[in-house]
Amino acid sequence: MNLPARLGAGMPSAAALAMLALFGADLAGVGAASPPSPLPIEDSDSIQPDPEPVEPDPTPTDPVQEPIEPEPEPEPEPEPEPEPEPLDFEHLPPGDLIDGTVHIQADIGIEDPAVIAPDMRFPVLDGPAYSNSQIFNPIWSWDFYPHVGDIDSVKYPRPSGPENTASNFAYPWQDNFCEIRSQSNARCPEGIGHRGIDIRPGACWHNQVIVATTGGQLRTLSAFSVDLFGDDGMVYRYFHVDRPLIIDLEPGEWVEVEAGDPIGFLSDVSSTSLPVARNTSIHLHFELWEGDLSGADPRNPYTSLVEAYRWLGAEDPSNHSPFEDIGNCSYPDGGLTPTRADVLAALEAAAAADAESEDAGE
Repeated sequence: MNLPARLGAGMPSAAALAMLALFGADLAGVGAASPPSPLPIEDSDSIQPDPEPVEPDPTPTDPVQEPIEPEPEPEPEPEPEPEPEPLDFEHLPPGDLIDGTVHIQADIGIEDPAVIAPDMRFPVLDGPAYSNSQIFNPIWSWDFYPHVGDIDSVKYPRPSGPENTASNFAYPWQDNFCEIRSQSNARCPEGIGHRGIDIRPGACWHNQVIVATTGGQLRTLSAFSVDLFGDDGMVYRYFHVDRPLIIDLEPGEWVEVEAGDPIGFLSDVSSTSLPVARNTSIHLHFELWEGDLSGADPRNPYTSLVEAYRWLGAEDPSNHSPFEDIGNCSYPDGGLTPTRADVLAALEAAAAADAESEDAGE
C-alpha cells in the first residue's frame, strides 16, 4: 500500500484529506534548497573578535627594478691631426753638376738617387739654405780653379763676382758631390773629387746654427771641423764650423748629443789650426760616411739632404722662403769670434723672445 493509502486507512476521511493536503505540500517542497544549518553556539571565551584590518606593507615583496639607463654611445675619437706633408722645393737631380766642373771638365757626378740616411735631421737649424757650388758660383775674383797650379794640366774657369750675388742664395739646389777637387774620392771619375755637399745659409750671415743630424758621439776633428758618429751607424762630418763651438767640447774630447742639438755656427773658417783663417765662403761642407772613416769612399749625401730639408720645411713653410735681405759677407765685429758665453746668451735671448711671442699669440 502506498503511503497515502496507509495514512488514510486509520483516520477519518476529512482528517485524512487534511493530512494528505499538508503532506502533499511538504512533498511539493522536496528538491528545493535546504535552509542553512544554524551555526553551533560557541563558548563566549572562544569567540574571537574580528581581526584588525592589516595595512598593506608599503615595501613590495619584489624589489623594484631601477630603470635601466641606456649605455651612452661612445664619443667618437677625435680624428688625428694630419701628418705634415714634406714640402717640395726646386732641386736638380743627383749627379747634375755645373757644366765642366767634373774631372776632366765633365758635368756628370753620382746619379744614384738612393737616400743613404733617410732619418737624419737637416744639419742647419733653420732654413732657407741652398746646396750649390762654392767654387763655380760667384765668389771673389779667381778666374780659374785651382788658383795656384792645375789638376792634371787642366785649369777650370770659374765666374767672378761678389759672394752675396743673388744667385748664390736662391733655388734650385744643385748637387756638387764629385765637383773637381784634388782630394781622393773612389766614387768620382778618375778617383778624385769633392767628398761632400756644400750648403750655404739663407743669407750672407755668420750666425746660422748647425745642429746634430742624429743622436751619437761628437768629437772635434780640427780647428774648424767636427765628426758625429751617429747611433744609426753613419758618420757625419761638418767643416767650416766657427769657434768656439756652442757645445762645450775640447779637442780630443767626446760628448753625447741628440738629434737637433746645437753644435756651432756656419762660417768662412778654413784653416786647420788656430788662429783661424777666413778665406772661403760662408757655408757648411757636409760629408756622409757609412760605418767608419776608413779609405777614400764617402757617400753622396745630396738626396739625403734633399729629404731632410723637405721635412724641415714641413715643420715651417717659411724655411723655403728666400730672405729678401741677403746682406754682406764680411765677418762682424772686425773678425772677432764671439765667446761661448756670448753664443749661449744669444741663444737664450732668442728662446725667450720666441716664448714671449707664443704667449702673446695665445
